[in-house]
Amino acid sequence: MDSEDKNHGPTFSLEMLKDPEKLKFLAMKYSQTEAFKIWGGFVVIAFVVFMLVSSGDFSFLLTLSSLLSMFSFLMVALKMETNRSCKGVSMKMMECYLVIFFFRLCAIIPFEGYLPFDKSGDWFYQTCEALGFCLAGTPGTSVDDCDITPPVVTSFLQTQT
Repeated sequence: MDSEDKNHGPTFSLEMLKDPEKLKFLAMKYSQTEAFKIWGGFVVIAFVVFMLVSSGDFSFLLTLSSLLSMFSFLMVALKMETNRSCKGVSMKMMECYLVIFFFRLCAIIPFEGYLPFDKSGDWFYQTCEALGFCLAGTPGTSVDDCDITPPVVTSFLQTQT
């Protein structure tokens, strides 16, 4: 069970939880992966934002979700930049997210009722959403065989026109 996938880190099984030595080996091996370092950095950034920008109110979860969304699109953009390819990134999905971010920005910029109640709703939440909108505008692939729209969405779009 010591095989390791190059992209996803070491493998995991429930037997490893029973043996402390195997669990320690797994933890040490996984902590060296790139994914662990990236997501660990995100946790540190989210904690710093919580301490500096937020008032500690429950509504920070809205800001945290926006921060996570922006971070995920940043990861997609960085992966496309480092690979010099947008293979596997659906153009239609990116277009859908652009529409979602656009209407969300239309709701949060002029109206304060949709903003977090803590200090993060003053400017940080809107900034995360705007950056997410820009990152969602990163071009994707549009291969007809791979980039298909589910039939439910296609039928819905056809009835709207």
